Amino acid sequence: MFWIEQGMPEKYIIAVFVAGLILGAVLGYCLFRAAIIIITSSAGSYFLLAGIWAVLRKSTEHTGINAEELFNEISGSGVYILMFVLPALGGVLMQMREFPLREKKKDKKEEED
Repeated sequence: MFWIEQGMPEKYIIAVFVAGLILGAVLGYCLFRAAIIIITSSAGSYFLLAGIWAVLRKSTEHTGINAEELFNEISGSGVYILMFVLPALGGVLMQMREFPLREKKKDKKEEED
């Protein structure tokens, strides 16, 4: 779409598509660990947020908090984005911290053998 938007010649679109596909595959292979970490962290953050909203909606009678009104107030601001991004960032940091520990354990195990 960028190619067409910029008014580039249409006869090269297939070549650009193939080059982009190859580049995407190479980047995907090289950055596979980072992609998995980001995807799992954002999925966990989403599940956390969905769980919080579900509990708030079910406990409206007991807490007195109207989850629908709260959601409408928060969704227009940056607070909702922060509620998603901060746990996702925490997940990324926790998973990135785990990798050096695994490699140290592997090195220690190889030294013992």
